[in-house]
This record gives sequence, C-alpha cells and structure tokens, in this order.
Amino acid sequence: MKVFSLSNRFYYREFPDLKNIILHDLRVYNRVLHKAYKYLYDRAYKGASFKDSELHQLLKKQFHLSDYIPLSATHEAKALLKANASLNNNLIRKTDKRMKRIKMKIKEKETKL
Repeated sequence: MKVFSLSNRFYYREFPDLKNIILHDLRVYNRVLHKAYKYLYDRAYKGASFKDSELHQLLKKQFHLSDYIPLSATHEAKALLKANASLNNNLIRKTDKRMKRIKMKIKEKETKL
C-alpha cells in the first residue's frame, strides 16, 4: 500500500510578521492550559464542583476567546491530570514495595542480633 505524505511546514524567515502572532497564540494557549489544569486539579483533589461545560465557558470568558483554544486546553489538561495521577499511583506502589523490603531486612537483622 502506498502512503502519500505532505508537509505543511513554514519558516519564520518567509513570514516575519507571522512569528509574533504565533508566539502570542502559543503564550495564550499555555496560560489557558495552566488555568484549566489548575481548575481540574482543584475539582479532583480540593472539592471544587463544576461541570466541564462550565469550565469551558469560564475559560472562554476569562481570556476572551472563541471555542477552539479553551476546548483544546481543557482536553489536554484532562489528559495531563490523568497521566499525573497514574504516575503518582505507580510511584506510591513502588515506594510501598520498597518499604516492605526494607522492613523485611530490618526484621531479619533484628532476629540475627
């Protein structure tokens, strides 16, 4: 099976005025992403209560944006929060295993003494 690939790359030197616009959009997206993650974290761990649609509307109003950036940021923030929670659970399990091994070694040493 043949695969057709197309690259849509552009270079800053070809569009000098576009560079500042893209950098501004990236900064805004990162700010929205940070705020969405903070709200989702507060909902998950600190008891804040709101729905996802309310979060989207809140971000939309706060940053004066259309739907695209807040929805994308909310989606990515959910994925990041889920990944961080999973990583945290794995680290806790590994730490518990290490603690059990250490306790076993301590008991062995105590019985020898």
